[in-house]
Amino acid sequence: MIADLLLGASVCSLFASLIPACYRDYRYRKIPVATWKFAAMVGIPLSFASFLIRVVTGSISPDAVPMLVGIALVAAAAAFALGYIEVFGGADSIAIIIIMLTLFYVPIANSLFVFAFINNTVIVCLLIFLAIFAKNVVERNYRDLSIRQFPLMFVGTKIPFAHFTTYHGIVLEEVTAEDGALSRRFMDFSRNFRMERDRFTTAIAASEQADLYRQAGKVWVMYVLPFIIPITAGLAVTLGVGDVVQILLHL
Repeated sequence: MIADLLLGASVCSLFASLIPACYRDYRYRKIPVATWKFAAMVGIPLSFASFLIRVVTGSISPDAVPMLVGIALVAAAAAFALGYIEVFGGADSIAIIIIMLTLFYVPIANSLFVFAFINNTVIVCLLIFLAIFAKNVVERNYRDLSIRQFPLMFVGTKIPFAHFTTYHGIVLEEVTAEDGALSRRFMDFSRNFRMERDRFTTAIAASEQADLYRQAGKVWVMYVLPFIIPITAGLAVTLGVGDVVQILLHL
């Protein structure tokens, strides 16, 4: 009973940090480190206390402790490494590490929490990419793309210049003026766009190129996914439903 109450309070503190982080990630794509203080300083200690009680009372076998802790530490280390090499943002890395260190022992039917959380988060991301693809199909944006560029249908879309100040993305087309006529071409996809902050929509809107993009109409922009949202959704599905992959496999 006490262990369950401690775990419940830990989960609440976790979402108390994740929910405002989702808003800030969606609105600004920037999350202050202070956002995670409540989850880290309250959620992790409460969860650790619950874990110890469960081990002492036998609801978690002592033999399972090394495996549970080991998997959680490996997952947390992987999240740190992926954040370090900028596969995803630092805030995303922090969120995953805190989740792993807080809920690694939570029982999930036919699965382990770490695997269920990863599976569900990946599924949420895939659904987002499919929604972007469906939007592009409806708008017939595929007419602009070569076969090599077709993957953009899943990660980007065309937006007008008027949305540049509110849309968080990386501009993939370069617009220039040649002999009084506008010329546009796709940027080299091999380049590291994540590091090129001058290609962000907000940067273009404030640059000398703004008038050219305004005249060009809609241009292709690669969406910068607010990854905290699928992380939070994946966690909610894991705690509320379980491992969706395992559920589908056992139908």
